[in-house]
Amino acid sequence: MPAKSPAKKSDWNKVKTSLAAYPKAELLSLVKDLFEKNADNRNFIEARCLPKVSGGASLATYRAKILEQFEARVSPSGRRSLPPMILAEARKAVSDYRKATSDAPGIAELMVTYLECISSKNAATGGNDERFANSLHTAKKECAAFFKKTGLALYPQFQARLIKVHARKTLWGSWDRDDEDPLEIMLREFKALPPEED
Repeated sequence: MPAKSPAKKSDWNKVKTSLAAYPKAELLSLVKDLFEKNADNRNFIEARCLPKVSGGASLATYRAKILEQFEARVSPSGRRSLPPMILAEARKAVSDYRKATSDAPGIAELMVTYLECISSKNAATGGNDERFANSLHTAKKECAAFFKKTGLALYPQFQARLIKVHARKTLWGSWDRDDEDPLEIMLREFKALPPEED
């Protein structure tokens, strides 16, 4: 079955015009229907509407989505197999939370969690799986850009974890990148690492 094409802007304009005329009770009923339709909708609405009231429950739900993709694919007993790892699902948890809320500390937590998971997986494979190495580099770029934008307001509470991720680069295998390590550049800018020697 072919994938559905994303809604055109003109389609949303028509829907928006219609929604603007809805009485409050009907709008609430519509949101309730969407809330009850599936878990993704429910998580999104809770993150948007209850970022603080939920006591971090919404953030924990999105973080669990990341962690579950990096669980062992087979249990120690060998009796239980999990679905194949889907990196896109782990990345989607971060992007969905960013769309749902402006909770910067929560966004940082999810970005660093994904970075920790993918760097650990990359190290475990000796750096020879290009899929993990590419995803790690992208995650480092996004994380560095985020912390540079938020500045020292959030960075200090994540510094130790980011330095630990950076230290794993010595475990990479034969596959390497030509471009510089964006996480290392950021850590040097924030003076978490000594200046690079000439």
